[in-house]
Amino acid sequence: MEGGPSQGNLRERKPPKPEAQEDSLHIDGSQDAVPCSRAPSTANKTFGRTPDGTALEGVFVVPQTYDMVSQLLSPTQPKNFSDLVVLAVLSLHIIGCYLTAPLVRIPLYATVFLFWRTCYNVGIGYLLHLQSNHVRLVAWAKRSKIFVNPDTGENPHPFLYRLIKKEMETKIPRDYSFATAPIEYNTWLVFRRIVDLILMCDFVSYCLFAISCGGTPVDESFLRTTLRWFLGCALFAFNLWVKVDAHRVVKDYAWYWGDFFYLIDQELTFDGVFEMAPHPMYSIGYAGYYGISFMAASYKVFFISVVAHAAQFGFLTWVENPHIEKIYNPPPPPREQASESESRDAKSSGNQDGHVDDGSRLSSNSEPSAVHNLMGFQNIDLHRVTDTSVILLQVYIFSFAIFTPSTPFYQSLFVINAALWRLWYSIGVGILLNRQSNRKRWTRHYLKYGESIEEAWRQWKGMYHLSTTLCYASFVAASWKMYSLPPDWGYGLVLLRHVIGVGLIALQVWTAISIYDSLGEFGWFFGDFFFEKARKLTYSGIYRFLNNPERVIGLAGVWGAALITESSAILCLAILSHVLTLMFIQFVERPHMQKVYGHSLRNDSGLVRSLKRTLPDPLRQWQGNVDKMFAETLDSVEDFVDAARPKIAAGISTFVKDSTALFKHPTRISITRLAPDIAGYDSKDYSLEIEGTRPPSSSSPTDMTSDLGTRTKSHPGKKFQTLVFEYGAPIKVRWTAPLNHRQRDWVGVYKVTDNPSREATQVSSQGRWVATNRDQYGSIIVDRGISTSDVRVSGTNRQDGELQDYLSGEMEFSGDKLWWTTGVFEFRYHHDGKHNVMAISLPFEIRIRKFEEADAEIDSNGSFQGAVEQNMLNLVRNCFDLDPNIAPNTVDGRFGGMVEREGKFAKRVVFGVHQMFGIEFAPEIVQADASEPSPDSDLQLLSNILFPNISYTTTELAEASRWLTTSDGLATPNEETWRLDILNAHLATRTTLLGTKPSLADIDVYHRLGPEVKSWTSEQRTGEHGYHHIVRLVDFIQNSPIYRLSLKLDEKVGIDVNDVKFRPTLTSQPINTKDARIREKMDNMKKKLTTAGVNEQTTLSLRAAQKEGNANAGKDTEVSYPSEDIAKNEPTGGVDTRPTKKEKKEKQPKPQKQPAKDTPLSPCLIDLRVGHILKAVQHPNADSLYVSTIACGDQPGAENTSEYEGQVVRTVCSGLNGLVPLEEMQGRKIVAVCNLKPVTMRGIKSAAMVLAASPRLAEGEVDNHKGPVELVCPPAEAKTGERLLFDGWAGEPEGVLNPKKKVWETLQPGFTTTESLEIGIDVNVVPQLQGDDGLKKEVQKLRTAGGAVCSVKSLKGATVR
Repeated sequence: MEGGPSQGNLRERKPPKPEAQEDSLHIDGSQDAVPCSRAPSTANKTFGRTPDGTALEGVFVVPQTYDMVSQLLSPTQPKNFSDLVVLAVLSLHIIGCYLTAPLVRIPLYATVFLFWRTCYNVGIGYLLHLQSNHVRLVAWAKRSKIFVNPDTGENPHPFLYRLIKKEMETKIPRDYSFATAPIEYNTWLVFRRIVDLILMCDFVSYCLFAISCGGTPVDESFLRTTLRWFLGCALFAFNLWVKVDAHRVVKDYAWYWGDFFYLIDQELTFDGVFEMAPHPMYSIGYAGYYGISFMAASYKVFFISVVAHAAQFGFLTWVENPHIEKIYNPPPPPREQASESESRDAKSSGNQDGHVDDGSRLSSNSEPSAVHNLMGFQNIDLHRVTDTSVILLQVYIFSFAIFTPSTPFYQSLFVINAALWRLWYSIGVGILLNRQSNRKRWTRHYLKYGESIEEAWRQWKGMYHLSTTLCYASFVAASWKMYSLPPDWGYGLVLLRHVIGVGLIALQVWTAISIYDSLGEFGWFFGDFFFEKARKLTYSGIYRFLNNPERVIGLAGVWGAALITESSAILCLAILSHVLTLMFIQFVERPHMQKVYGHSLRNDSGLVRSLKRTLPDPLRQWQGNVDKMFAETLDSVEDFVDAARPKIAAGISTFVKDSTALFKHPTRISITRLAPDIAGYDSKDYSLEIEGTRPPSSSSPTDMTSDLGTRTKSHPGKKFQTLVFEYGAPIKVRWTAPLNHRQRDWVGVYKVTDNPSREATQVSSQGRWVATNRDQYGSIIVDRGISTSDVRVSGTNRQDGELQDYLSGEMEFSGDKLWWTTGVFEFRYHHDGKHNVMAISLPFEIRIRKFEEADAEIDSNGSFQGAVEQNMLNLVRNCFDLDPNIAPNTVDGRFGGMVEREGKFAKRVVFGVHQMFGIEFAPEIVQADASEPSPDSDLQLLSNILFPNISYTTTELAEASRWLTTSDGLATPNEETWRLDILNAHLATRTTLLGTKPSLADIDVYHRLGPEVKSWTSEQRTGEHGYHHIVRLVDFIQNSPIYRLSLKLDEKVGIDVNDVKFRPTLTSQPINTKDARIREKMDNMKKKLTTAGVNEQTTLSLRAAQKEGNANAGKDTEVSYPSEDIAKNEPTGGVDTRPTKKEKKEKQPKPQKQPAKDTPLSPCLIDLRVGHILKAVQHPNADSLYVSTIACGDQPGAENTSEYEGQVVRTVCSGLNGLVPLEEMQGRKIVAVCNLKPVTMRGIKSAAMVLAASPRLAEGEVDNHKGPVELVCPPAEAKTGERLLFDGWAGEPEGVLNPKKKVWETLQPGFTTTESLEIGIDVNVVPQLQGDDGLKKEVQKLRTAGGAVCSVKSLKGATVR
């Protein structure tokens, strides 16, 4: 067994992730984490522990075992019956090969080998997958009781028990007792015997297949035959050494996947083959297969070897690596929050010079955001110009290559194009990086234009990504032009040449992916040239074995293309590419690495160290002399080691295609029929009760527990209130069942609208179910959530009049067993592992309360920030399953590492925030905040909540963040004042700190300076050296509704806009400061202000005009200019060109508005549409009302609409509670009146009305609202939002019916049902619609555009309203 997670990153271009726990067990320091060791333990014994064992319990001595070859073939090892079975099966393989005819032997043994290979990779892989995720093998052993002593009377298989006991104790004579060993260890021993049979048959059948295909090619020379056999034997011998050395390191424990069953408590040591290559048993450990292919001189053997190798990589990817990641590299717990004093120190040290003059920061100690990466198909974003350009240019290049003839002219053109792009990619980009490393030239360019380092980094990534793509796209296009299909694939080495070429290309692709996995986006784009944060240099992934993989195997693909095309031009391009890459490493990358990391760089890679250790002592003494020769041969050795390591071939999908569903949903129940014995059970004996957490704003009853009847329909007279639970909160379910209920009963949660049948569930639970009893399904996942089972309750406590005792249990649905969306749901109790429904809970709603400012609590600063943060904290904790390892406890808490790995947590938070605040953002934002919390991301989120209609650029967010950092350094006027001078000058040409956009920085500055401004004198406010613009900002913030500060009058800063002590003249002087450095900056800033023609007088006068509400005040304002600018701009004739006062224009009388024409009364004025009820719940404040969410075909953003489950909906209150069962209101189509004026009904705004029919009252009869009531049904084929019209009354509806005109009240009495149960309007009842002829007219029916008529179920002659 082999595989595992990385521990660190070479060159650490990738931002360091939180370190895993130091006591984690790792077998291969980078890739292979396996619990094993050769370090001596106490008394030379190895101690193991079961997965649930502690320091005292579950610990046992692990006896010594031996490898399969020694057990089977060594005469010193004891033999048992299973050994004889394995030897007999192997003998049958060999005898069959000898007796089978040559023509049949090859396909026969190819089939036999593929069968055993499938048993290995698919069969064993599936068993290990079940054991890793569900502990199912151990659960099977417990359920079958095959390891229980038959003397207890509980083992139904005594013969099997005695056979296994004899087999195991014969093989392990010391330190082992079958009766006392843990069941996990005994299960592993039985499992490894099955593995022995499969692995031995796999290898023997492969060898027999190779023997069957072996031969000597025609006309092969003796020299070539000798070389072929020598190479084959060398590869096979190397394969044997790899396997033996790997077994020396991992022992039987890891060889047989022991950590899927139990763990051992020892430290781990790695050396030998594990320092040569990642996953050595699955990579270089298959060199022998290719050696046998050489000896057999058969393409059949070679291709079947490639298939076997690819299948092994699939086994590693889908079985071993996930288990190792889960066991030995768990996500770290949330990091401790820094102390408040440390946070303040870090904040204050971030910028000591205030906001201005940040252009000198040419490098950043902060890491760039990991959101919105460039690399990978999953990160392609067509809204990003880089991605669009890359795709379009590739389409252009490849289209040009395909549709042009392969003449010498075009071939030369494409080769020259590829060479030029390679020169730019290596030399041009190298020069840019060299200048960035030495002089920060790239960063300086963007800072010169006021951009940030992050913007320079983003632009660099786009340029480098585009250069890389076009370099390799042009090379591929040139290779395409130079390639021609061979006329005879069997001639010479044509086929072998193509196979090796494709392998080299795959090797380069795998190398690039491995480099990116190790370095990340940060390292791939040379992030340490831009961000110089000191980091620990570690080596992991591919860099554990090679210092510079791009030096050799990173360009294997260009040599593969040269080999396939057999073109001298492509060969020259390959040589050019390799030489330029080596130059780039030597002259650009290496000097920068030495400068940044210095002595942390290592000299020898893992592969070099392993090879040096194999040298004899005399050669080690000559190491200095042979270094040069060794370096020259190292490239070929590295190529040799990894030549057989391409990324998993496309053919591997055939091995796992049939088992994909099992791997994806291992706990899904497949139902093909109902249980045959259900007739003996009465559903009245079953019940479900639910209990959960109510949202803070819910007005549901305080008693959140409700009792359910059975799956029968609710009684018409029985009223209940729909339960409302918090999004993501755990839900407890209590069940009751008769004493003879089945042990395999289970409970699932479903949407109410998904199952029309109350007798049987017709849809899958998708893993959202819990068994009523443990150990019935062989999976720990379905048992997760069980609290109690089969608790006997006396019948005297029953409330249904029965006296029989019954069983009760309790379970909890949480995490992945919940529906992470909003809607109405129900629990269903199912019988005996089938889908027969025995009980259904009351429907309950999962709701996310929308954040409303009117209901939010205002903090001491008059802000909603505290309320926003508290709502976010509750939401995030629920989304993280209330897990203390990942969920923060405070608003400043950190997320656990699992949030970054598991995308499901981020998706939950994104959905919840969208529903609560109406803000939508990418899940990567949450994952990035989990890995490295970013103040900018928090600022972005809070800004979007407080100012939802305003968008901010990255530069604006960075500027707001800097003002938030420096605002606490603002001093009072009688202390250090230069910061106030800078702020005042900054605001001279800006309404807010960001110009015209409000921000959190404005509010922060207001709260810091407001008390100070309140104590300032008039001279300090508006005097000659006062802070006019700061006063104006304070006044603007406290009075502008955009900031939504709920301040009382006595809490505001009193500002008299008419009290202006100093009005600047043409000869006004610049602001006088106490610091020469600041004076110089202020002089430069003053020049900019005067050029813009803005002064304090203009600003304050305009502000006064706004304050007084005088519409004409702005006409008296005169724009004045400083004298220095006038002197420069005056003509030689001395004519004053300053603007003069504008002349007043006489007011023209406004034309009088013509009165609107009255629209004739018509039924078409009423907007009747087909609506679709998505959910309906009880009104929280009214017993007679339902609150329905109805889709009516509105456009996004329409007034009085919202979004629910991706649809535009209206909220409608209807007085149908007690008249129409709530179940009939779910998921059905209705007719809605959509242009009535919205009304608020008991706190909920209703934006439409549902049409229903009820019996027409007799004259003098009082409407007591007893019913019956039937909903109007639109035609079945009618689409949601379709307009409905009465016959003969076409026209457009009013936008909103004017209540004063009484359109609805006038026309509604004519709405009726006919004898044929159709809906229509009787114009004879509405006098305004009757004609002059006085004749009685027929009822005009309500139809769709297609002519279908609306109807009701049974009410004739009823009124419709």
